[in-house]
Amino acid sequence: MSDLAVASPVADTDDRTSTACEVFEYRTDGVLDFGEHHHREHQLVWMRRGRMRVVVGASSWHVHSDHLVWLPGGAIHHITLLTEGSMISLYSPPGRTPDGDRWTRPQPLTADPLAVQLLTHLTDASLPFARRRACQELLYDVMNDSTEGAPDALVLPHDHRARTVARAIIANPGDQRTLTEWARELGVSEKTILRGFAAETAMTYGRWRTRARMLAAVQLLDRAEPVHVTAAAVGYTTSSGFISAFTSEFGVTPARYSRASQNSSA
Repeated sequence: MSDLAVASPVADTDDRTSTACEVFEYRTDGVLDFGEHHHREHQLVWMRRGRMRVVVGASSWHVHSDHLVWLPGGAIHHITLLTEGSMISLYSPPGRTPDGDRWTRPQPLTADPLAVQLLTHLTDASLPFARRRACQELLYDVMNDSTEGAPDALVLPHDHRARTVARAIIANPGDQRTLTEWARELGVSEKTILRGFAAETAMTYGRWRTRARMLAAVQLLDRAEPVHVTAAAVGYTTSSGFISAFTSEFGVTPARYSRASQNSSA
């Protein structure tokens, strides 16, 4: 179940001529999938509470309130709200962007406290045009000083063989097929798959698979799944092995992460 706190979503249409931004807050008590789409407007997304996944091209970003995501107009993207929470989304006309060439490409940004306060303020539909325009100008000025990067980014390899393996692992992180079995199924050598991951994701195949499994585990823990159930779902035969991998990845045990996640959703 979900609701839109301010207004209806912006449609993918060519007849929008407003020079002001529009900001909406989407609230959901479970998974909300917007599907793959694009629009002329530029979009800035902030997961105010909960977690979301944003897929753009070969990149898949799992982000929460620590990051914003900038999506320039025309960029094909797929947004899924993974947990109970709310997402604030700003849309601005094609000619309205922060300064510089960096805004022609999608990117995750570290969430500046002032930026998120401005986004929250802009959800007030009663704001007069001049105030809305001034807030957007200040928001874009803050964004120009923002740093790029998402700790939960998961890059997909471009090589179609390695990408097939990557997509299968994302779809089923508990898949136990070995690299040898993957190579046999795809009719290539193990080295071909390894090269695809190493050259295009900056990770070894094993490291990438662990990362994908840990990100999947976060989604399950956010839904209050028990640690032993989560461990089995992401491919670990023992809880101890899963706990070790999760703690190494995020610096906190899965049990402690789960408690914090549930408390933040209360």
